[in-house]
Amino acid sequence: MKKYLIFIILFYAFCLRFPIIFQSFCGYHAWNEGHYAMTALNFDKYGLLKQMNDLGQDYTATPFVPWMAYLSFKVFGISEWAGRLPSLLFGILSILVFFLIVKKLYDEKTAYLSALLASSAHGIVYFSRNLQLESPFVFFLLMSIYFAILFKETQKTIYYVSTFLFAGLSVFTKFPAIIGYISLSIVFLDGKSPKKMLKFALASIMSLVPSFIWIGYCLIEKASQSVDYFSRTSEWSLNYLFKAIIKTPSIVSEHLGVFIIIFAIFGIFFMMQKPRKHIFVLTFTLTWFLLLFPFPLSYIKNAYYDYPALYGFCIMAGVGATELLKRKKQLAVLLIIFTVIFGIVKVYRRVAKFDSFSKYAKTYEPEPFYSAKYVSKIRYGNETILVDYPQTMFYAGGDPEFVKCVYGHTEKFIKEKKYNYIILNYFGGCDFESAKRELEENGY
Repeated sequence: MKKYLIFIILFYAFCLRFPIIFQSFCGYHAWNEGHYAMTALNFDKYGLLKQMNDLGQDYTATPFVPWMAYLSFKVFGISEWAGRLPSLLFGILSILVFFLIVKKLYDEKTAYLSALLASSAHGIVYFSRNLQLESPFVFFLLMSIYFAILFKETQKTIYYVSTFLFAGLSVFTKFPAIIGYISLSIVFLDGKSPKKMLKFALASIMSLVPSFIWIGYCLIEKASQSVDYFSRTSEWSLNYLFKAIIKTPSIVSEHLGVFIIIFAIFGIFFMMQKPRKHIFVLTFTLTWFLLLFPFPLSYIKNAYYDYPALYGFCIMAGVGATELLKRKKQLAVLLIIFTVIFGIVKVYRRVAKFDSFSKYAKTYEPEPFYSAKYVSKIRYGNETILVDYPQTMFYAGGDPEFVKCVYGHTEKFIKEKKYNYIILNYFGGCDFESAKRELEENGY
């Protein structure tokens, strides 16, 4: 029975994630999903190297995730679940690799408990099924860490090459994944050998070549968009930094859930008794909060920059649960059961709601994005459409040649009479009756 336990945990993780991949792009941070889904949608028209979406031609992130969505669309047809399927698979596989890593670092019991907790954590469940960059880049990073551990044990070259192959893929998927190289350095550079340091530095640089090529291409094509994307200096202030620091604990606790937080606190307490023994886990977890300092506003607005750190906290929680089982077995078992139950209830309660929709959209729309889908069907020729956010743009057809996204209230543009169709806000708080009258007065 024990040898099948990890597959039972993976099945449990799958059951939490699979039913919610069928929902519309209207949940938490769904603008990301609309953005990447429409990019995949436009590859047939513009080509696989030309990312066209709400930004026009996009020179920011690499096309890896849209490529995965495009492939899934080709196999299964265009739908929300098909777009999310690659992320779901990466998310489930991440739990398996995570289990193997914890087993190497600690023991089998801690690995099982950590995997169970990671399967239940609200933030991991939600973002590991979202059509965005988080699930694939963390999978590649976990693979890189696992191969680094295997190389340290065996000194086989294949594991060293595999480490940096997956590390490079992780960064190519999402550039901030370069933070993961700090944790890799702890695995490889356990001494102060200059030869080891040079080898690690050269391998790291070589693994980043695909990312450097993409960044160079973006800078050549449209430097202003790329520089803004990477620097985001307009978003930085001491006020934003202070807010981000204050808000981060609540974001992390929301993503983990109360019972995992309890186990993690116990785990941190036990780890601090011998910090050198746990230096890798502590470093892996805490280094992701470095993003908070250069990008405080993005950290607050996006609220998923802590996603890789959640796996680190689940290791801490696994250590805490293991130690608690030794001391208070009944209490620990009860908390584990509550974690699973609370994880199921919390996930389904959260993602089943469509609170992000405006009041009128929930009242008048027969189904989510009904108007956007309808306009997409009846539009012909060069007719243009104005929408509020990227997720609406996806349902309205997604082609930036004909669909314009304004990231806010569309009713402000009615009097300009520049568009054939204006879809009123799904996510804004506009006065629907007033906007409807204004549309009629202006010939819409």
